[in-house]
Amino acid sequence: MPQKVNARSMLSMTLWIAVIVVASLLLLSFIPEVTIGAFHFKKIDMLSDLRPTDAIEKKKSPDTTTTIIPKVVKKKEARPKVDFTTIQDFNKEGAGIEYFIKALGKASYQPVRIAFFGDSFIEGDIITASLRDSLQGIFGGNGVGLVPMATETAGFRKSIKHTYANWTIHSIITTDNENIPLGISGYSYVPMEANTATYKPGKIPLQQNFKKVRLFYQSKEKTSLHYTINDEAESIHILDSAAELNQFTINHNNIESLQLHIDPTESTYMYGASFEDKNGIYIDNFSMRRNSGLGLAKLSPDLLKQFNRFLDYKLIILQYGLNVASETDSSGYEWYSGKMISLINRFKSIFPTASFLLLSVSDRGVNKDGAIVTMDAITKLRNTQREIARKCGIAYWDMFEAMGGKNSIAKYSEAKPPLAAKDYTHLTHLGGDKLGLKLASALLYEYENYDR
Repeated sequence: MPQKVNARSMLSMTLWIAVIVVASLLLLSFIPEVTIGAFHFKKIDMLSDLRPTDAIEKKKSPDTTTTIIPKVVKKKEARPKVDFTTIQDFNKEGAGIEYFIKALGKASYQPVRIAFFGDSFIEGDIITASLRDSLQGIFGGNGVGLVPMATETAGFRKSIKHTYANWTIHSIITTDNENIPLGISGYSYVPMEANTATYKPGKIPLQQNFKKVRLFYQSKEKTSLHYTINDEAESIHILDSAAELNQFTINHNNIESLQLHIDPTESTYMYGASFEDKNGIYIDNFSMRRNSGLGLAKLSPDLLKQFNRFLDYKLIILQYGLNVASETDSSGYEWYSGKMISLINRFKSIFPTASFLLLSVSDRGVNKDGAIVTMDAITKLRNTQREIARKCGIAYWDMFEAMGGKNSIAKYSEAKPPLAAKDYTHLTHLGGDKLGLKLASALLYEYENYDR
């Protein structure tokens, strides 16, 4: 039979329990905040509601006599999980693409420029057209950036219509003559008799409405530029002689077509025409077939600095590897690693206010026993490129992983419609659009996860 508990005993017991609970909470208020694994325990303050509000405000308010300089820093809290490949930052201070992130915040009133160097994987504006369109849709900008005077892939490009005739083309692949200056793209163009270069807007809306064209050139003697806008009357302008890089700017409210002709001289070197506007994002596609990336070492540092004074790059993207991958390499690509590290460090000194992003090699397929599988060398080269980025302290994006990893190029080729060519190496425009969107997502993810 249960014992009876009188009311006085029950009240006494309740009071003692209350005292013990309050005392325990007061003791817990002396324990600081602590994080254990994925759990974060906040500090308990029983008396917070009893504190004077002005004391709390004083604690929160910064010293008004101190000047606070805004700084872009990575958020410390855990980043949300995403279903795309993100950028790895190998900068010791976590500032691998900080120059670019800071510049994006100013894109509404000034241009933000990206140089995208690569091999045949990006020719025809593949990947870069989609990346440009995505970023311009958010941050503004009109035009495709710097375009060659002459290129064998002109008919393959959709972002701008380009035809040309009668130009002598020099490049880091075709010439070893040190007296021939090569532009930032690795090319230079010498006008011949009856030369022409004609440009019309392409099929991408945000890259159509450019209002400014800048021509970059170098010439030891004066020459004449003949240009026609929208099939109207021809204009003639004398291009001044310039031992260093020079530019001539054409402004117009609505350029639907532009035709250029340069009076031939022995010392005139043209470097390209840039289609742009006053602000927003601009991406210059510097593709070159058969280039491993090491050919960029042939470019004059002085001339590159002159280009940067005109263009002020905030992000340098490097996409190489397809011309390096080999099943016979037994060195682990040590020869390539050392030279590429030297090149990147050299470029970092030439472009001191630009961020650098190295892309891994893409997937490349070979036929083994009747099946298309990833080339064995791709894994070794991809690991080498990640180590290059780490040693250089720059950002890295695993393009192989972004494509879908092992044997992804076969899946791209078999897609309906195809996302890659049947050489199991190069992408179609649709495949480039897909990968460009993924790179845009990775860059935007970095932008959104910085405090400004």
